[in-house]
Amino acid sequence: MIGSNQGWRLNGAFLVLLVLGFVILGRVYLYATTWGTEYRAQSVKENLRLFDLPANRGDIYDCQMNLLASSVPMYELRIDFGVATMADTAFNRQVDGLATGLSKIFEDLSRLAWKTKLIQARYASKPNRYWLLRKGVSFGTMARVRQLPMLGNESTMRGALVAIQTNHRVMPYGELAARTIGYLKNDTARIGIEKGLDTILAGKPGLVLKQRMGGGVWKPMGEGVQQEPKHGQPVVTTLDIRLQEIAHESLIKSMEEHKARLGCALLLETRTGKIRAMVNLVRNQQGQAYGEWNQVAYGYPVEPGSVFKLASLMAGVADGYWNLNDTIDMGSYQFKAGSYQIQDDHRYGSQMSVEEIFSKSSNVGISKLLHRGYARNPKAYFDRLQAFGLGRRMKLPLLEDPRPLYRNPEHRGWSASDLYSTGIGYSLQITPLQLLAFYNGVVNGGIRQEPSLVEATSLPRGTRILEKDHAEAARRMMRRVAVDGTVKEQMKGLTFGIGGKTGTARLRNEQGLTSENRHRAMFIGYFPDPNPQYTCLVMIEEPSAGIYYASMVAAPVFRDIAEQTMAIKEYRPNTRPALPQGSISKEVNANEKRIQKPDDLIGMEASAAVWALERQGYSVSVQGSGRVRRLLGNLKDDKPGQRVTLLLGS
Repeated sequence: MIGSNQGWRLNGAFLVLLVLGFVILGRVYLYATTWGTEYRAQSVKENLRLFDLPANRGDIYDCQMNLLASSVPMYELRIDFGVATMADTAFNRQVDGLATGLSKIFEDLSRLAWKTKLIQARYASKPNRYWLLRKGVSFGTMARVRQLPMLGNESTMRGALVAIQTNHRVMPYGELAARTIGYLKNDTARIGIEKGLDTILAGKPGLVLKQRMGGGVWKPMGEGVQQEPKHGQPVVTTLDIRLQEIAHESLIKSMEEHKARLGCALLLETRTGKIRAMVNLVRNQQGQAYGEWNQVAYGYPVEPGSVFKLASLMAGVADGYWNLNDTIDMGSYQFKAGSYQIQDDHRYGSQMSVEEIFSKSSNVGISKLLHRGYARNPKAYFDRLQAFGLGRRMKLPLLEDPRPLYRNPEHRGWSASDLYSTGIGYSLQITPLQLLAFYNGVVNGGIRQEPSLVEATSLPRGTRILEKDHAEAARRMMRRVAVDGTVKEQMKGLTFGIGGKTGTARLRNEQGLTSENRHRAMFIGYFPDPNPQYTCLVMIEEPSAGIYYASMVAAPVFRDIAEQTMAIKEYRPNTRPALPQGSISKEVNANEKRIQKPDDLIGMEASAAVWALERQGYSVSVQGSGRVRRLLGNLKDDKPGQRVTLLLGS
């Protein structure tokens, strides 16, 4: 009886297992056929995904097509130890050679350390399908890695090396114009031209298909590009990196000497308004170094001080209240109107002309003129400033600059004293570039060209802000500042004419009161005179080495920039007298006369000058066209083969 029951139970268990086996086999069949298609599709869907394929970002150039910013391809290198061709025998045979090669390319690890890391990655419990070899590798380094055993194209393990390209933004000239050019962070444009022209530079990304590997890493498929990117366009700026370097070095030298907090230097091409140099320097928090960490020239509004007097004087000239030859009784060199009271530190006689008031920078003279012309209608003065363009933003492809602010009669806090305070450069806020744009318009014969930072195929039409004769009178007034005004000592010895204006302003404290020991030094000028090519502004704030006057802090920087710019551009006119009619020309004399000094070459035909110098053993190069205007280099007979350069012009 017991045996019969046991047999029934065994037969039942066998039957259950048999049925279960058929069920399992049935489901396996379904997974392999009908259901499997769906699950495999789901698996593929989860392990394949479309990603953005970044476009190449456009390059940024200066006006001479020198590269200011570019995207350099960099690579992330990984090794796929699960590739089908990586057999154990081949790996063991080649790992020593691979480790040796890696130790020579990446010297931070020894051959033994590299071998250990490779073996651990290859024989991990799960083969590492995407093992990181190195990030941030250049194309040249990647090419060297591809030549190593196991990773080269000739290797039996083709496909083991995976190189993922990324783009790294570089600026070949480093700090020069760094704030103006801007930068990227996490592939996003943050400031400067990079930000302002991002839509042009960035292009549009494409699409690439990637496969998910172990550890959540996504690997590009072999032919996974689904849509090609539209690469960014290049941008050519108005900057001239040679002039940028001159301005940068000149400014930083003075700021270090005077232990200043911040400063800027701007160089505009007078006729076009193109910005050829824009330097912004700020001392770091530790007070140990200067860098382009703020957009001082374009985004930092200031009370400019006496440099604003040109706008005040030309307002009265334009409105017909005075001309530059008018004189005014200076009395005791004091002025008082209501609560406003001011006096000059120096006296220059009982009367001063308008031109003298400017060249000597008399606060009392400016105040008396404004009182005479605008006391009854101060709004007319501020309207004229607006007509000069002194209320406009610059609208460069940078972050938006602040609008100039004035305490005019429409201002809630207006008082009558604001007319006189504004006239000498206080009670207003304006950026250095906004102020320089006005000066440039005056120097440019009264035609204002809005400053530009991107080269254009045609020059936009300027706006006349002053009559031509008034602008010429203003330039003559600025010239006098250099001849017998506040910077006559600093400009002695220049071989070309300049004009300009100094301004030494007191900074305000947190309570809004002017400080006795914190200053801002500014000089704005043009060169060369009488045919201006450039207008330049230099501002240095909070010099703390005991000297703070603009004539001694800012003006020398202007001189340095002007001299070096002239040496490069050579705009100097030929002042040598013409040869009398019928005299023997230098072209003939060059065959007989020995060249002993540079002046012997001035006015000579280029071919004759080259022949004469080469006959004496010099190696000659030529820049420009026309006749010789200047020689660069030294004429020394004891140095055969010495190189000299001839600068030519009409």
